[in-house]
Amino acid sequence: MCRSVFDEPQSWRKCTLTDGSPGVCPAKFQPQPQDDGSQVVFDAVGNITLRMPQGGFYFDPVYAPLADAASVRDIEKQIDAIVNYDTPSHIDKAYEEQASEIKALRESSDRALVGLFAGHLLQAGQVLRGWEKFLEDLQANPSFAHALLERLTEAHLERLERYTATVGQYLDVILFEDDLGMQGWAGRIGSWGTATGGYLYSGHGTSYNYSSYYYPSSFSSFTYEARLKRGGAAAHSANRILIRGNHSTISSGGHWRDYYSFQYSNEGKFSVWKRVNGVASTLQGWSPSAAVRANDWNTLKMRASGANFSFWINGTLVWTGSGASLSTGYVGVGYYASAGGGLWADTATLVPGSSAVEGLGGVDRETVDAYQEALNRDADRSPAGSEDQSE
Repeated sequence: MCRSVFDEPQSWRKCTLTDGSPGVCPAKFQPQPQDDGSQVVFDAVGNITLRMPQGGFYFDPVYAPLADAASVRDIEKQIDAIVNYDTPSHIDKAYEEQASEIKALRESSDRALVGLFAGHLLQAGQVLRGWEKFLEDLQANPSFAHALLERLTEAHLERLERYTATVGQYLDVILFEDDLGMQGWAGRIGSWGTATGGYLYSGHGTSYNYSSYYYPSSFSSFTYEARLKRGGAAAHSANRILIRGNHSTISSGGHWRDYYSFQYSNEGKFSVWKRVNGVASTLQGWSPSAAVRANDWNTLKMRASGANFSFWINGTLVWTGSGASLSTGYVGVGYYASAGGGLWADTATLVPGSSAVEGLGGVDRETVDAYQEALNRDADRSPAGSEDQSE
């Protein structure tokens, strides 16, 4: 059993909650009603920082102080917003005062005490910079994004030093949180968690079984991309992205009932498979490709439009084909847990809808080069391996 400990305001005031019932709010939290029925919160210089629409249940951040920043030097101009991101002005009880209260709780309770420090990085970047601009920075202006995240880290570490010297000395657990963009994703088979560096990792799949992680929404036409890395000595084991899946039943080997899988092995090969009602068949046998980076990060991308598929590895188109058996379903990642090595996943992105598919009639204009096509034909004429292993 545990008890959570949160930062608190110095004082409270009576207020009316959104459903009309009486309650208490931080004394310095003073939303102002507007003519349109919304409520807004102003900062010290008059910017609207939070807004709750009429009939809403919570406030959304609407002011991005770094929205107009043009260079890394501009970050320091908003240092107060960075330093105070996790400690807004209405949460104003000093750590020293909180510590004396938590000390008394520590002496009177045998429960584990959990303190929420927060330490947001990605969420802070989204709010301080603005969602769209922060995502653009990550792709097109990484030096700015890195500088902002580094400055946030420095601010959090400075605050953490004060926190651990006061509140933290009476806690059993200090909780950090952030917006990691994994809401809704879940493990289906195997043990999955977050590894050093923030990567999704599974190193505990059942030996000679299949482990998977998925997003529980159905998609039909889309572009789906994931960056994966397989460690250890499992040179022949399949590492895959899955589309149009259905895991309502699981085979004894850990396979979903239905899916298309696009996969590679550290041996330097790839293949494409499907399962329908638990029966596996190949769309492309294990074929060698110079695009595969053995024991390193590999970005797998596929496009699906109707029955048409295209598959890239690290930006190289290695296969195009078709399959009409499955029209919609879940997406996911997975690997065959043979001897040695787990699977890391860095990023996974999906752009749904027909607009995500290039080319006329949902068929990509790009073609597989002649040499790879010849390798693919040879692989199909002399198939080797299985769905789970390239040899």
